Amino acid sequence: LQFDPAWPALEQINGLVVVDGADVDVDVRAGSSLGIRFSETRAEVRPNSDGDGSWLTVSGQGAGTAPQDLRRTPVTEGLGNYLAGWETGGDVDFSLDLELPLFIEGAEPEINLALGIEDNHARIPDYELELEQINGMVRYSSLEGLSSEGFRARVFGSDVALELQSLDWSEGFNDTVLSADGS
Repeated sequence: LQFDPAWPALEQINGLVVVDGADVDVDVRAGSSLGIRFSETRAEVRPNSDGDGSWLTVSGQGAGTAPQDLRRTPVTEGLGNYLAGWETGGDVDFSLDLELPLFIEGAEPEINLALGIEDNHARIPDYELELEQINGMVRYSSLEGLSSEGFRARVFGSDVALELQSLDWSEGFNDTVLSADGS
């Protein structure tokens, strides 16, 4: 199922769809997209109470190997430019909440993504930098930017505490800082 060409297709879906007039409810027990398995996902389409169009809300969770293709989705739009040369690997758990306007002029989507990272690795060739044993939570909000919790990695053989923070989200990813503390 591919509801929009900008979004990756949903595959191997197991769930229930109920249509009642203009209301659509979708309960998904299992499925995948970009090789990431998702479960316990709910989607709703409701008419826009302020006029034309509808709102699509999606709330779900899942797990899998973080794909390189994730940076080319609307969830990470803008961030993909910064991550273009990064090589990453490892498993992630995620939760995703979306509010997407459908044919509502001037409305912006709201996206909230949380990634639980455990024993991942990343290589940033432009800086000849390798991070190993990456652990913690990384959050993205279309309203507030990037943040992290309990974010740690092994860099140059040492354990390092990392903090990811968008300082002024009005500037987008241009004002996002990754700070490190360790020896």
